[in-house]
Amino acid sequence: MYAAVTECGQLIYASDAKKHNNRKWLCPRCHQPVQLIIRRNGRPYFRHKMKRQAQQKGESLIHSKIKQQLADFYIQRGYTVDLEYNILAIDRIADILLQKEKVVIEIQHTPISTVDIRQRTLSYQQFGYRCFWLMTPSLYSFSLKHYWHDALLQYHPQLGYYRLIYNPHLKRIILEWALDLVNMKALNYFEYYGKPDMLINFSKVIIQEKTQKVSLNIAPKKINYMRRVASLRKAYGNAELLRCLYSEGYTLNSLPQWILTEHIHLRGIKTPSWIVLAWIWLQSKLTKGRIEDIILQLLNDQKIHKYDMPFVSDTQWKKDLSTGIELLVNRFDS
Repeated sequence: MYAAVTECGQLIYASDAKKHNNRKWLCPRCHQPVQLIIRRNGRPYFRHKMKRQAQQKGESLIHSKIKQQLADFYIQRGYTVDLEYNILAIDRIADILLQKEKVVIEIQHTPISTVDIRQRTLSYQQFGYRCFWLMTPSLYSFSLKHYWHDALLQYHPQLGYYRLIYNPHLKRIILEWALDLVNMKALNYFEYYGKPDMLINFSKVIIQEKTQKVSLNIAPKKINYMRRVASLRKAYGNAELLRCLYSEGYTLNSLPQWILTEHIHLRGIKTPSWIVLAWIWLQSKLTKGRIEDIILQLLNDQKIHKYDMPFVSDTQWKKDLSTGIELLVNRFDS
């Protein structure tokens, strides 16, 4: 809608709304709250808030249901459980606290700041609490490119890179482990469904025969090389890379074809994979350096960007990503 009314009943058009100090608008018909939406291209307009409020209410119900499910499970097995427990020493409220075991469980149903996740986890750890962050299926259902697929990624020497998801329908914790940082055409990993008490002795979890291998296709269709080159030349975001290629006597056609035509997913990287691989290819031609050193330099120069991963060491991630990319390059060079 392109008009709303203030609490005093004054009619305001969306195009004029920014000029008014009033920030509370109502729908002229139903008198429910609306918000001003300003688009980069197009006319501003008002939109009802109710849909968003209903969604938030629904999310809180799911969050509450999961907490209660987990609490019931632990109580039935004799554990002392507190919900929404305020740990005064660190001024933190834990979703679920197992007092004797000093285990904190946080249920993450919607994205929050990774800075907040890091600070909360460190606060718990400083006072001897082990903290587990569980994603819900709705949070996990975001696009593969969504940063939450990497934000809650963790590392364990025996499990490799892993994440934890709680499924309220199955009442099981899903452990996805052996997640590769470099994937081509498919995401391959292992999946284990365990009861919630697996968190109590998580460091001793033995992956049994229940583990199943999963392979998710990320290559829905083949990429046409000529069309790909033509489209990348026109994209404004590729300008810096193209300038560097040209200044060194290279073009997009100089790049190995697989960089442009293979479906490759680099876990933890915000920059499109083909750009990362193109920069690495160019720098390796110029400096003959190790891939790990090249990636570090590209990150420092802000030519490529990574996601913030609170539970994964930057050093470990760079080392493993470099190893994966090196194996990928060797595969195509051989």
